[in-house]
Amino acid sequence: MTNEDLLDALEHTYRSLLDVARHFDAEDWARPTDCPGWTVKDHLSHLAGMERVLLGEPECEHAVPEGLPHVRNAMGEYMERPVDARRPIPGPDVLAELTALVDRRIAQLRALDAAGWDADAPGMMGTTTPTSRFIPIIVFDRWTHEQDVRRAVGRTGNLAGPGAQVAMERTAMTLPIVVPRAVDAPEGTRVDIVATGPLGRTIAVAWGEAGRSPDATITADDETVLRLATGRIDPHVAVVTVDGDRELAARVIDGMAFTP
Repeated sequence: MTNEDLLDALEHTYRSLLDVARHFDAEDWARPTDCPGWTVKDHLSHLAGMERVLLGEPECEHAVPEGLPHVRNAMGEYMERPVDARRPIPGPDVLAELTALVDRRIAQLRALDAAGWDADAPGMMGTTTPTSRFIPIIVFDRWTHEQDVRRAVGRTGNLAGPGAQVAMERTAMTLPIVVPRAVDAPEGTRVDIVATGPLGRTIAVAWGEAGRSPDATITADDETVLRLATGRIDPHVAVVTVDGDRELAARVIDGMAFTP
């Protein structure tokens, strides 16, 4: 994808999320999600906090209460700050804040020239990253949070749009790297992960050089593959079909999650 394509994917994903959120009632805002400890509103609070940082505003310095069971490390504490800071704020107000921030962020990105895309820009936890390298990660993240929200409120959608395409592209790039690190297998082993649906593709995971046919093939629909890759579903309840070495396939399924 070009930078313009990625920006279009980011805007499409955000507009999709904001459109569905406009119809939430009080119960929807409070529904739990696949992210432990976070409600639907918390996801939008997280996105609002992150977009403020990416726009160059100061980091949130809110003090997170001690003992939250879903906050297990420094990254978790960092992500929790803008979320906990907005817990007293009604959902519609968080939605209004995020809508305004998205408008600003998209306008900022659309104003970039080629040099601007290659220049370092604010990232998370005080880091800087070239925008061209960071935006694909952001699109993947925003689409994942949109799906967290949609599943929680029972309003599925945008499963094959440009954000989903970016998510599948990054998953196809990443699984062949992370799975062999997480799962021990002999040199030459190969497992194919077959995603079926409009995003469908075969992701070959190999331990060293693997020229032979796969030792196992794991087949699941697009959404299940992406939920496994993002840790949004218990691997033991995911609906998959396995051909070949079932024990190896089970270990690969357990080792697919690569997002925090």
